[in-house]
Amino acid sequence: MFKFPKHPSSKRPITFRFPDWLHLSINHQMADHPCHTCRKRRVQCDGGYPHCDKCTLRGIECLGYGQFLMWTGAVAVRGRLAGQTSSAAACHGQHSAVAKRRTIYQTKALETKTIHVTDQSVSSSKLDLQTSDVRSLVDPLFQGMSESQRRYFDYYSHRVCQDLISHDFSNANPFRNLLPLTSSHPILRQVIIAASAAHMFNQTTTLAAASDPSQRFQAPNNIRIDALVAKHKALQIMPSAIQNINTHSIDIILAAALFLVNVELLESGKRSWKPHLEGAAQILSMTQPLTLLDESLKDYIMSDCIVYSILSLTFNPSAPNLQNHLESCQILSILDKTTNSYLCCPPELLNILLMASQLLDSSEDGVTASSCAALLEQARSVDLDSWAYKLHDQNTIRSRFLAGLAHQIAACLYVLQVVPALDNSMDRGTTHTLLEGLYNTLSQIPDNDPNFKATAWPSFVLGATTESQETQSWVIDRLKRMAVVFPWGFIYSAVDTLQVLWRLSEKQRVAASWVQTLRQLDVNFLIV
Repeated sequence: MFKFPKHPSSKRPITFRFPDWLHLSINHQMADHPCHTCRKRRVQCDGGYPHCDKCTLRGIECLGYGQFLMWTGAVAVRGRLAGQTSSAAACHGQHSAVAKRRTIYQTKALETKTIHVTDQSVSSSKLDLQTSDVRSLVDPLFQGMSESQRRYFDYYSHRVCQDLISHDFSNANPFRNLLPLTSSHPILRQVIIAASAAHMFNQTTTLAAASDPSQRFQAPNNIRIDALVAKHKALQIMPSAIQNINTHSIDIILAAALFLVNVELLESGKRSWKPHLEGAAQILSMTQPLTLLDESLKDYIMSDCIVYSILSLTFNPSAPNLQNHLESCQILSILDKTTNSYLCCPPELLNILLMASQLLDSSEDGVTASSCAALLEQARSVDLDSWAYKLHDQNTIRSRFLAGLAHQIAACLYVLQVVPALDNSMDRGTTHTLLEGLYNTLSQIPDNDPNFKATAWPSFVLGATTESQETQSWVIDRLKRMAVVFPWGFIYSAVDTLQVLWRLSEKQRVAASWVQTLRQLDVNFLIV
């Protein structure tokens, strides 16, 4: 009988850091009085904290709920100065200077608030554009850039980077180190703007839908246009960059190719990601060393290219070019260096998925069955305890273990789909046990867990394998909640693909397993 490991115990309770920017979903913190902007406009405030959602969704600056001091030049109504105006307006010639001081004061207040909010990992997805503008004025990195560029780079630093890594520790996210390189590398600048604008558009749309379903497609069009324009510029630059590739730019081109894949994943995860990923894998297989990127950033970019490549092969037809490039890479050695990878999956399991996907192309059933049985045993034997403790942070152990366990069980289910007959030769009810274990594991990973975003692939495997309509509905609801926390378009493509699978009758299914069906239908989508 298949048995699951127990999660590691801890001497002290483990808590999860709840991202404040997700206040529209769960644990919604409410202010006990209206924001300054709604009170001034004389409209009802929804009390969203730290910024009012009503203001955000209408593109209006929310001034928040804290104390707000203003020099008004009003007439005193009591005391010795009764009947006189305030000293701020006593001299008409000083009025402009007073207004300037008032602006400086409000700016300083907003800047102070921004620093406090950033320390708590509050998302810029609330589109507090005033906050972004204030930050851009004081950051030397943003000098000489347009207002929109500064806003997108700020959003990338404080929101998009959260999605590119498992636990976003302070000053330890290597993807932020790409920003200083954007000034001298236009292609890198354009792909980061494209990714940031696409993410901002998705986040705005998702937040609008959360508060009012009729607002689903009413996000600001200029953000979407900025994403498309930046993507187009990056694609125009890429051919000449590849033609002039050398040891000084190969790492920048690799990063740009990876982010072009990210842009496609943000949009839908369908079709267009493939040439970018194959190009990234080809660059990765080259012998030239990466010279411009620091060691940690280089490792994470290479790791993401490998992870995307492996996961693309699990549900899509074989890609010989991609497989050949992967074979030339030191997969396990690269993945071992990125303990804090966004996927939060043990490297050994990813290597097993790669080998299992290659077995789908084998025509020798006997050899395939024995190989799959060996892979299943390898997946079951992965030491999750040792892997979970590698990050050396007590608060991440349970979260990492559960995410790793979800991938472990999902990998076992995937291996069984490669050779469905293998299930019949094993203990009775193995698949049912695995499905139950995966459901229970995913149920223990709440929406506010930093690794909730890492469970898209296991959730899809659960939904595709189960025949229970109740579980299928649960998976759809989970993926839709994930789209609020992790507003990437491939999540919606995963939902659509699951519904396509469920609508197929037994006669319509052209293969013995849903993995083979997906491959033969050539759905061609990427879920990471």
